[in-house]
Amino acid sequence: AKELLLAQSTEGQDEKSQKNAIDSFADGIEALDVQDFEAAERYFKQALSIEPENKEFQYYLAVAYVRLKKDDEALRIFESLLEKDPKNYFKAYFDIAGVYSSQGRNQKALDALNLVEQAEPTSARVYLEKGYVYKKLNDYELAIHSFNRAKELDPKETQLVYYMIGAVDLEREKFENADLMFKKSIQVAPDTP
Repeated sequence: AKELLLAQSTEGQDEKSQKNAIDSFADGIEALDVQDFEAAERYFKQALSIEPENKEFQYYLAVAYVRLKKDDEALRIFESLLEKDPKNYFKAYFDIAGVYSSQGRNQKALDALNLVEQAEPTSARVYLEKGYVYKKLNDYELAIHSFNRAKELDPKETQLVYYMIGAVDLEREKFENADLMFKKSIQVAPDTP
């Protein structure tokens, strides 16, 4: 009987700990939503202190780190998640590319996106992200090619693609084509601000 009580007590503590971890995680998500990144970091660390192997908690801590400009810590977590569980944390490649792009390390961003492209060649998001990076590199032809590829793969991206091609043309001073692209973007969804 004593062993049964002890087992139930331990089980109850595990459930309580798990609930506390989930509560902390939920508080962290709320803090991210209101852009209180310091609080988000604190809550995610709290959740991880209870469940240190929880990959979702780790992922969101890395997201908070990105917002706090703690890029090295974020990259370490994203890369670790990709080593442990590349299928479920595939999205971390985009986060890694975003970190490198924000640092102006555009070739590293492209390297990460090329890995995504190899694994998911039909992902429109890959080509949108590559288009943004190529635009930053002033490689306008590759930017336009990437944007158009995204539109081919996902027609829902048509308005954004026209807009981004217009932005590329504006930047390279092809004003007539930029005007045409912006007008096409408006035609796709006139109510979009």
